[in-house]
Amino acid sequence: MAIIDFTFNGTEYHLTLRDEGMSSAPGDPYRFGEIELLADNKRVAKFGLTEDFTNEYSHWEFSDVRSLSVGPWMQDVLDMVAQIEASDRKRFDTFSDDRA
Repeated sequence: MAIIDFTFNGTEYHLTLRDEGMSSAPGDPYRFGEIELLADNKRVAKFGLTEDFTNEYSHWEFSDVRSLSVGPWMQDVLDMVAQIEASDRKRFDTFSDDRA
């Protein structure tokens, strides 16, 4: 289990990633998990995840919505994504400028 606590725009967030283990079906190459998000100590989202080991490398992918409470936290998520994308873009532009 991985737990991340952080504050964004004045809201306290708690993110928990749980590994629920491998599929019990013989030969099934999947691992299951879930990610849960709490905003100010209230669960606002829970999503199922799967990991497929048949590719050259594996990574977790979204599988289903287990719980969702619409609210202002959703704008915070959009703002976080925008900040991450802007940072990635800046890093790529700096790398490209340095290479040129």
